[in-house]
Amino acid sequence: MASRASIAVAMKILLFVLYIAMIASFVYVFVINHIKECYNWTLRWDVLLVINCTVLYVFSAIWFYYKELSWIKTLLFFIGMEISGSIVTIPYIFYQFWKLTPEEASRDPIYFVLARQKKRDQDVTKRTSVATGRVIFIALGVLLLATIIYTVIMDILVYYADQVTPCLVTYMVDIYIYALLLSVWVAYKESSWISAFVWIILNVLSATIVMSVYVVWELYKLSPEQPTSLILFNDKDRELESSDAPLMSHASV
Repeated sequence: MASRASIAVAMKILLFVLYIAMIASFVYVFVINHIKECYNWTLRWDVLLVINCTVLYVFSAIWFYYKELSWIKTLLFFIGMEISGSIVTIPYIFYQFWKLTPEEASRDPIYFVLARQKKRDQDVTKRTSVATGRVIFIALGVLLLATIIYTVIMDILVYYADQVTPCLVTYMVDIYIYALLLSVWVAYKESSWISAFVWIILNVLSATIVMSVYVVWELYKLSPEQPTSLILFNDKDRELESSDAPLMSHASV
């Protein structure tokens, strides 16, 4: 119990450190290099980084919608990520850990952060086809792969340092913050530390492409009758999520 409770504490500390890192990268761009030098859509490597970040924002927005069940909130959340990246995402995740009850933190903090507080309108996520989810994430992976191949081929004989703006630092910090957060999710889902380690290394090395493959792989493990939201949980917690027992409620929320 104590070890599980320490996971919640460790995640809060990690999120705080990541938030400081992202703030520092934004200060670097705004104060040192100025935002006007940031966005140059004629530079292929910049476009690649923007697409990479946007795919990660889509991942986060899908989970946010599952949690909040509001298209308006999700749209605002997505726009916020497009403007400031993980500066928006990290506080939301931190808040999910902050509002855990002591019992939730000691039982399974990752599960209770991922899951909705109450199983309200459960049929909404059940109506989301597993096949639709597969198509969405395959398309995102193909888009990223095509962009990377195009960028590398076009710049194969050109030193790419001339093809990026000062925002490269901020983009890369943002991408690897999401990669780290997704690695925590992978470690939670995988029953084997070896498979978790392999997926995490591949995720860190190639970022969003491998994560798209991982999500599609997990979606293919679900039957068409199962709700797509079960992809969020490991095998043990899927049984709890599929049961009719409600999640714990928070009187203060």
